[in-house]
Amino acid sequence: MKHLFSLIAVILCSISAMAHYSIHSATPGVKIESSGKSSDATKGTEIKANDFLVIPDGGVVEIYNDLDKNIYKSLSSGKISVTRLMIDAKKMASDNSKNVASRLRLKKDGGSESEGEKIYVEKGMVRRSLAVFDPEADNLQVNSRSLGRMIARFINSSDSTGFNDVAVNISKGTVDSIGVFFRIVNTLEFPVYFNVLKFDNTPQQGLRKVEISMLGQPDGSYVLLPGQAMTRESFSALPSDERHLLVVTHVRYDLDEVVDETGNAISNPEATDQAPKFPLMIMEL
Repeated sequence: MKHLFSLIAVILCSISAMAHYSIHSATPGVKIESSGKSSDATKGTEIKANDFLVIPDGGVVEIYNDLDKNIYKSLSSGKISVTRLMIDAKKMASDNSKNVASRLRLKKDGGSESEGEKIYVEKGMVRRSLAVFDPEADNLQVNSRSLGRMIARFINSSDSTGFNDVAVNISKGTVDSIGVFFRIVNTLEFPVYFNVLKFDNTPQQGLRKVEISMLGQPDGSYVLLPGQAMTRESFSALPSDERHLLVVTHVRYDLDEVVDETGNAISNPEATDQAPKFPLMIMEL
């Protein structure tokens, strides 16, 4: 039995060392060290996971992995195993992806400021629970004035384009023929925040009343982590003289402040024209 286990171990080691990798490209001078022998790294040469690559200063080598169909590029010079090279390359790609996602979320360019107005402002000390949920933006909040202007622009305009810059999946419909529901799925790599407001469909004396919707959250905002979904339903019909707006952002916002700023901006069309653009989705329910 002991000999059988030893034989199985040898077979497994042999299988793991089989060549599933090859040189995709290499600059001159890159060497392959395998079983004590050294050879030039040329395109198409098969290599094993436990082989070593010797990369001169300024040299670069790329490995093709037939198992996952990906190409892994060396990050530095020196002697490195095939396995270690792929691990380092994969980690670097993952870190870069996260950095790109972070820049897209909290971008500081491309219209994130208007006339010196900051889109994301620090809000002092944050509850520990939020810091655990969203450490990257735990002390940030969307500028209520900026968000209020954008919501007012949506309300005052018949054109809803330009308000779908948060790439989450949203569906909506009716419940028992008279009620309403919406479902939001976070497909991003960071949390998203949302809430629901309502405003009069028929303004009184030119003024619209803006309030928190019965579908909304009166204390703070809803937050969805990556890979989460939430459904909100009302079995009662929404009043015909009201419009309800779902507002989704990359960073949390104070709905009470936003309601006040939206009301101010609605009565000041010039303010809505100056509203800065930032990642935002507004959808009427």
